[in-house]
Amino acid sequence: MGPTKVGRYAGLVELRCETDFVARNELFRGLATRIAQTAAYPSFDRSQNFTTPPAGRGLTTLPTAEMGQRELAPPETTAQTSLVDGSKGRETVEDGIVQVVGKLKENIVVGQVCSGEAEVRADDPTWSRVFAVATHGGESPFTGKYGALLAMRYRYLDQRNLAGTDPIPTAVQDLAARMARVVVGFAPQYVDGAEAAKAECTDDQAVLLNLSLLGQDKTVTEALELLEKEESVQLQVTGFVRHSI
Repeated sequence: MGPTKVGRYAGLVELRCETDFVARNELFRGLATRIAQTAAYPSFDRSQNFTTPPAGRGLTTLPTAEMGQRELAPPETTAQTSLVDGSKGRETVEDGIVQVVGKLKENIVVGQVCSGEAEVRADDPTWSRVFAVATHGGESPFTGKYGALLAMRYRYLDQRNLAGTDPIPTAVQDLAARMARVVVGFAPQYVDGAEAAKAECTDDQAVLLNLSLLGQDKTVTEALELLEKEESVQLQVTGFVRHSI
């Protein structure tokens, strides 16, 4: 799994190979990060082959076929992850995969891809959105065999942030990150009891809000309620995705 999270944008990509040897390779991990960045940032794509989701979208699952034709996000400047000379012009996700396959001599396939953009929506201007990503089971913080992308929204109980221009509060971002790690670690199926009831699920441990934060003696619900009091905000987890390889 390759995640990316910068500011109000996030992406999570499932990139499959055949061996653990390749999965640990810097070229492979760099490609996973670039594809996740491609999913997260619509501005990287200048083609006309697909419709860019509107600003303020929630969690969006992107078709694999469309991802192949997106313009691949620029590589990092390090030698390990620089896969292509930028002077060669436009490079698609498919092009990047072909190049890495040629170097590593092993099949690489894009699986599930999810992204989110947390810009303020015109039809809901009082709420701001925040995303968090987490992985586990990899040799770096940026890749792993398990990955999660969590979406949350918040709004101040006073007049701040009505235009969505204030930075995301650090405490809100930190809690979102901790909840994403809970999703990775415990694999819940539903956000809250209402979702579980609709699916006729009676397992409390399948509900994210019922689970305990890792390393803490409080549940997700208790942590949300505490932060709401401390920061004078209203918080709501709006969804999450979890993928594993």
